[in-house]
Amino acid sequence: MLYGNYASGFTGFFKYLFPPVWISIFGWGTLQLFVNPESVRFNGVVGGAPAGFEWIMLAIWLAGSGVILGIAWRLVWVRIADGRIYIKRFWHELPVDPGWIRSVDMGPRFQPRVVTIKFMDRDGRDRVVWLMPTFEWPSGRLAEPHLVEHLQQFIQTGRVSAA
Repeated sequence: MLYGNYASGFTGFFKYLFPPVWISIFGWGTLQLFVNPESVRFNGVVGGAPAGFEWIMLAIWLAGSGVILGIAWRLVWVRIADGRIYIKRFWHELPVDPGWIRSVDMGPRFQPRVVTIKFMDRDGRDRVVWLMPTFEWPSGRLAEPHLVEHLQQFIQTGRVSAA
């Protein structure tokens, strides 16, 4: 039977530290292209950025910031206790009965890998969260390679027949 915490120690880094650091540094560089283009080093040449390059960097910064914030929003901590799955996002922990979980699958092909959990909340709305399970550093291989199968079995045993 599954029991304990299943989130990686890196979850906090990717959820709270990486987004503001990346967004700030990349945003500062982009701002410098608009404000002081003559002082920005491009390919080793100070002031050598091509005309209009600041708009490309702005688009990359906005798109990258959106993707990073989307990933950070979906990352959660997951623990299993007392026959329930507890999903913690920021400071709020939500107990979810296994019967309310729609699916558990391997998520997008990021490194480190994430597990996608789709469930229905108390209000009947479908939710999708990502669990970053513990992994081996630096390879990114899951410390528990059969975690998804174990979670799928756990939710199957928690489902009640409608008959």
